[in-house]
Amino acid sequence: MTASHGSLSNETFTIHRLTQPSWTEFGTNWNVYDVGHSWAAAGGDFDPTPAQSLTIPFAQSLLFDQLTSLVKDAIVNRAGMLDVLVKGTAPTGNQILYCYSSGNATPSNRPTLIVNYTHPVWCVETADRAVWAVAVRDEGC
Repeated sequence: MTASHGSLSNETFTIHRLTQPSWTEFGTNWNVYDVGHSWAAAGGDFDPTPAQSLTIPFAQSLLFDQLTSLVKDAIVNRAGMLDVLVKGTAPTGNQILYCYSSGNATPSNRPTLIVNYTHPVWCVETADRAVWAVAVRDEGC
């Protein structure tokens, strides 16, 4: 996620796997995961154990780079679908982080997911190299 601006000072963000697979992009808010369907708990249904924590001193890009276990779980147990929730941990105060969405007019500001894949050592020959990398634009933040 790329932060546009905000009033942050040493805020910690955590990333969690969402446990409600039926959420919709345009129907979700603090109270519902889709129009007429409430979250089990206000704010979203998610695994309480964060996959990663990240502390930033001021509004800037959030780069979560330790999500291998979440991605493996998505591939093995969830038909390749990974839905995550990014949560600020400040219990009170005016810590605000505004983020660009996928509809931002400047493509480089939009959230990006980058996946790098390399063959395991046991199946790589001398002439082989990394097969592909994928950059996917995510929806909103």
